[in-house]
Amino acid sequence: MSKIMFSLSRRSYAVVAFTLAIFSSGGPPPPWPSANAPATNIDSDGIHETIAKQPVCIASSTWSAGTLGETLLYHYKREGNRLYVGYFAHWSLERPWGANPLTYSVLPALALDMFYSHFLFVLPGANAVLRGPGDVEGATVAYEIEDDGSLEPLGALADDWLHRDVTLSRDDIRDEEGHVVLTSNVWSHQLGARGKAEVKDNRIRCYEGESLQPLTENVARAFRLGSPESPRRARPAWRLEVPGLE
Repeated sequence: MSKIMFSLSRRSYAVVAFTLAIFSSGGPPPPWPSANAPATNIDSDGIHETIAKQPVCIASSTWSAGTLGETLLYHYKREGNRLYVGYFAHWSLERPWGANPLTYSVLPALALDMFYSHFLFVLPGANAVLRGPGDVEGATVAYEIEDDGSLEPLGALADDWLHRDVTLSRDDIRDEEGHVVLTSNVWSHQLGARGKAEVKDNRIRCYEGESLQPLTENVARAFRLGSPESPRRARPAWRLEVPGLE
């Protein structure tokens, strides 16, 4: 009997602690960097300028909640003329509504929204407590650095809604104008979709110049992104690799 009571008390303590964590996280979330913020972590070999000239678009083939941030953050790795850029995209929130089975069945989406997205529909949900503010997803894009300094997309590594790796080809991510288009087709914003042709104009945002900013340690800490050695969010962006490239 005492063992049962001890087990129940531990569970009760965990519930109370988690509820207090939700209430204590009710303050405003930190701001995602704006395009007007002074860029930091600028390298001396001109790679930032090269990356900033390559337009990258975040698109969705279906409606999803949340507003995309003003900036797309990145870090990179260079190997000769091969450049791997990990991009981090931020949405203001993540809610399970839209053209998906959760919404069609109503109750699962309602339960998920009530606990995961917004505790009792008002306070920050489990997602904010456990993972950090908003929703951050990402991908790594591999480029070839051309003789004129421009970047030619080769492919990308992203993930699907179950966080399984998705390798995207050049044709999957490159549009007719040479822009990189990373596409989501799920409410949770993962960027592993291949349907860029299905995207409507009001569901795409492109980043170039000052709206492409290097990721800083302060931002990674504030949004609990983790690190290359211990990624917590937007894992494909931390990988800086694209399997299968020659």
